Amino acid sequence: MLEKKQRVSLAKSISDCIEDAINSNYGDNVAQVIFSNLHVRFGLNKTDIADHSSKFEQVLDNIFGEGPACLLIKSTVIKELHHHFQIEGRAGKEGSNISNTISQIMSSAY
Repeated sequence: MLEKKQRVSLAKSISDCIEDAINSNYGDNVAQVIFSNLHVRFGLNKTDIADHSSKFEQVLDNIFGEGPACLLIKSTVIKELHHHFQIEGRAGKEGSNISNTISQIMSSAY
């Protein structure tokens, strides 16, 4: 089981990876809108994403709808998490979502 300090560090690495993926693919303004909405809607900061990934996905759905734009952003985040944390398997396969990906990262660290 991860110690609190290790869990906080891993959560920060996850949020940094997500922020980098959004910034590099969609720009800083998009990232700012997403993280601002996360804070306004749920009182969460980006470092809280690992523990509240479903809330993060709700914010994406709320901002972009559940259409192609949202799916593209989610897919980009999932692919970057898979690459950064060297998760085996295909990123973006059916049934894969941000919450499942983060759970997989957290559980593999135990």
